[in-house]
Amino acid sequence: MVLLLSLAFALLCLAVFAVIERSQRAQAALRIEAEQQRGTLIIANQIEVTFSQFVSDLLIIYNSNEAADYAKKPSEKTLDEFSALHSRIMGQKQYMQRVRFFDRDGMKVSQMQRLVDGSLNRVEADELVRSEEDLDVFRQAHNIGLRTLYISDIQHSRVMGHPMITLALPLFQGSMLSGVLAIDYDGCALLSFLSAYQATIEKELSFR
Repeated sequence: MVLLLSLAFALLCLAVFAVIERSQRAQAALRIEAEQQRGTLIIANQIEVTFSQFVSDLLIIYNSNEAADYAKKPSEKTLDEFSALHSRIMGQKQYMQRVRFFDRDGMKVSQMQRLVDGSLNRVEADELVRSEEDLDVFRQAHNIGLRTLYISDIQHSRVMGHPMITLALPLFQGSMLSGVLAIDYDGCALLSFLSAYQATIEKELSFR
């Protein structure tokens, strides 16, 4: 009799322990899920803030007096002034990797790019060879219409040697196309905060 009671008590304890363990596992899973959801929101917000800064940089150049002057009267002088603005803005924004400007016919007439050492270089006029990538950006931006932003996928650039995202806008004088402004940004800048964020969370979590 005592043996049966002991066995029943042991089975009861095992059942209670199993219930407790399942409850603890469920609570742990809920905590991890909540942490992942919170992390996803933080990551999404941070990407949105960084991307908004990219767009803001583009609009500073796009809405500048130099851009308006070139649109009104395309010439070597107005193009030089427009290119000088590219250099000044890039000097303040390390994540800006390249600024290209195409005329109304799709010919690349200006290119400012960041070198491996971080310095800026304006490509000379006789070296402005239009690549297939250039032609694709011009066509995409040209076909989307007035003040519509072209956004590329994040892709590895053979020219720059790392992932980049390209934003481009067609420049108009009235209803006439004056050119296309394209800016390449360091794609890694969108997620540069992620390592620091992961160090603040209790568990090592990965995010897609």
